[in-house]
Amino acid sequence: MVTIHLCIDTPDVAARIASAVRLAGFEPREIGDLRAQPALIIADGPLPGGPSQAPLVLLGDSAAPEAIAALDAGAVDLIDPRTPLSLIARRLRRLVDHRAARGAGEQFLRRVTHDLKSPLLNMKQMARFLAEDEPDLSPSGRRFAERIARNAERMTRVVERLSRLVDLSNTSLRIMRCHPVPAIREALLPVGLRLVVAGEVPEVWVDLSRFTQLVREVALNARQAETGGKTFANP
Repeated sequence: MVTIHLCIDTPDVAARIASAVRLAGFEPREIGDLRAQPALIIADGPLPGGPSQAPLVLLGDSAAPEAIAALDAGAVDLIDPRTPLSLIARRLRRLVDHRAARGAGEQFLRRVTHDLKSPLLNMKQMARFLAEDEPDLSPSGRRFAERIARNAERMTRVVERLSRLVDLSNTSLRIMRCHPVPAIREALLPVGLRLVVAGEVPEVWVDLSRFTQLVREVALNARQAETGGKTFANP
């Protein structure tokens, strides 16, 4: 049974949301009842214990400052408690299904990246050994071995980037106002690219770590496409 925890102060609103949760086929519990791992936490304000470890569904007005802050911090949805129960139930089912599908996808990616690391490392080491230490290898065979080593190294970088992206997807957003130019310039340094700014660039609201990672991934893809997947040194 999927458990949805409720942290709602108003009794009639809590009863209404609990009815919608049951209509969706889930089990409503009070926030303090931790007998089951919650799929979602539905609250009508900030949680008393700090940030939630489960996705947060907020009840209330979408224009309220606390609603905007909660959504910026990683809350997955905002529900008006006056919405018909059938629509709330349908929305909750979609949220839980999306959560389950995302978790299954992340778990699959973790298994794939973990299982690929050792074979790629062995492939790269054996190809390097053949290219550098095998005296009877023909010139064409040496070129093939070097090509295998380069491709194995490129695939290792792809696997490492996939692993980092999965880790980033599991962290809460930390939205802040910042100027994007220094962040972009820092992201481009390891890639060996230089940023040229034409005109004024306004400040933006972003999660700085995710924004920097995204810019770096895009730059890496562009640089590798330009160089044919070859490695490059930092400037």
